[in-house]
Amino acid sequence: MNDYDAKRCYLCGLENADSVDHLPPRNIFLTKYRNMGSDLITVPAHIKCNKKHELDDEYFRFCLLIPAYRESEYARELWDTKIRKRIHRAQSEGFRNYLLNNLVPVSITTTSGIFLSKAKAEMLDARRMFSVVERIARGIYYKNTGMILPLDWPVDVVWMQPVVRKDRLKIEKSGKFISIGKGIFKYFWNCTQEDKKVGFFWFVFFDCIDFWVITGSTEDNAV
Repeated sequence: MNDYDAKRCYLCGLENADSVDHLPPRNIFLTKYRNMGSDLITVPAHIKCNKKHELDDEYFRFCLLIPAYRESEYARELWDTKIRKRIHRAQSEGFRNYLLNNLVPVSITTTSGIFLSKAKAEMLDARRMFSVVERIARGIYYKNTGMILPLDWPVDVVWMQPVVRKDRLKIEKSGKFISIGKGIFKYFWNCTQEDKKVGFFWFVFFDCIDFWVITGSTEDNAV
């Protein structure tokens, strides 16, 4: 009997989880940061449930690194060591074709709105991105409460603009953010006293990519 026979999978809610899932996805941590013991979050999961999300985790990392590359030295190192070579491998032809098929025309302008040129840009699949962020929220909720967030429970994910950082820094100074992997991932969670399922998450990747996650109705999230 393994250690997870009596535990419930945080993804499907059924018992006898036979593996663990790392939150956030382990692939955003360089190898030198992966062996930090309890610093990395793990929650029980079925192997089959976990494997369903492997490709989304890879896509999530790719999409995070594109905007983070300019701002984060760590993101640049992760891209250069894990993405740059992989994307040119023969086995990655399907992924390259996927990216090419999702390029859309965009206008390049100055900050004052003067048109400069046309270019192609990657159209990110928000559904895939947000599904990973929602999984992280569900896992952290499970880790903190020991309860499964119902699969039909409303969960809203928002990718925040950099303007929110000044507000995030205020919360960080109060010590309310929890740091994982030496700050590669940070999170803050708050919930209502009446119902822990109604709450608010703030996730930060590479100290420059922010997501908000609201669980429950927005009317009930004055926490």
